Amino acid sequence: MTDRDVLEVLAKVSPRAAKSRYIRETLNIPKSSKNAKTVLQCLGRLQAKGQAQAYKPDPLGEKKYWFITEQGKQSLKNEQ
Repeated sequence: MTDRDVLEVLAKVSPRAAKSRYIRETLNIPKSSKNAKTVLQCLGRLQAKGQAQAYKPDPLGEKKYWFITEQGKQSLKNEQ
């Protein structure tokens, strides 16, 4: 599963990614998508289980990237 696949799974699990410009731009998700869950909540759940980690490659940069473990990718697949 590539990072792109993971983002696509996240978008299916929770299409509203308005709070994360990086994810929205990567997947071309419109700001007006309506869904109670957000991709960030989904990532937050994975992060709480230690299956995802957020990092900013550039300390001054705005974009936040996510590293998702294989276990995290598997639990995303199961959620789909």
